[in-house]
Amino acid sequence: MAKPLVLRLVLQLSARLADNLGLTKLVNAELRESSAVTRGGRLVYVDADELPRSDTLSGRYCKDDDKVNVDVYVFEGDHEKAQYTATGKENDLPDLAMRIVERATSKLGK
Repeated sequence: MAKPLVLRLVLQLSARLADNLGLTKLVNAELRESSAVTRGGRLVYVDADELPRSDTLSGRYCKDDDKVNVDVYVFEGDHEKAQYTATGKENDLPDLAMRIVERATSKLGK
């Protein structure tokens, strides 16, 4: 089975429509790392806005004190393939980014 192609992700804070936490950058770095994993990764990360037959991730997050809830959507073109929520702590965003990518990887290619 071919590995799914995944384009860069965009996340926004719901209240501001901007990524004040820099979570987009962290998740895209995690996607890049997951793709590389000695070239045995389960996905292929492509740093692009569009590519035929590829999946895209997008979403919004909200903060509640030190908790960050991220609603992530997986699309293939205009077709929504999956949706999930990931939760983590604002003081450990790299862990949240890793969990977002792990969940996305399980949803991709389906």
